[in-house]
Amino acid sequence: MWRYQRPGFEALVLAELQRQQRCRQFCDTVLRAEGVSVPAHSCILSALSPQLSCALSTSPAPPSGQSHLLDFQAFGACTLMRLVGLLYSGEMVGEGERQKVISAATRLGIQGLVEVGKRDDKKEREPRGEAESEGGANRMQGSSLSHVTNIFPLLGDWGMDKLLCVDHLTVQNQLGAAT
Repeated sequence: MWRYQRPGFEALVLAELQRQQRCRQFCDTVLRAEGVSVPAHSCILSALSPQLSCALSTSPAPPSGQSHLLDFQAFGACTLMRLVGLLYSGEMVGEGERQKVISAATRLGIQGLVEVGKRDDKKEREPRGEAESEGGANRMQGSSLSHVTNIFPLLGDWGMDKLLCVDHLTVQNQLGAAT
């Protein structure tokens, strides 16, 4: 029996997924909070959040060339950005809103977070997603979005049956109004 291994495989895959997300490459889902839209890969979202997996698997598949839109009305834009950072790196770093972010992660079913200590390095900036760092929130207008899934109007009763889907034209109109 023979066996080969690619040294650094996990780091390579992680770095490539982060690059693809920043470049909006192969992203089939858009996450939105407070007018900020962040592209993401549904396979990453589904792998790490049971609630997002349920939302994505129960909503109709978008037509070719279109994306799902998950609208996080109860989350702030900063919270959403930190959650996306967690999903693509396995780490969350921040100055404020700690409890909001941890609560949001819990609501999404993201478990096993461990506090590893406080960072005191003021020179190192917090990771910023593509939407925040380059004005991507308003550029999503031209994207083809399929359905809006209002992912928490909100899980007051934690029921995923409260998801709201609307058609493609409504999504485009909502995004146009947000800019």
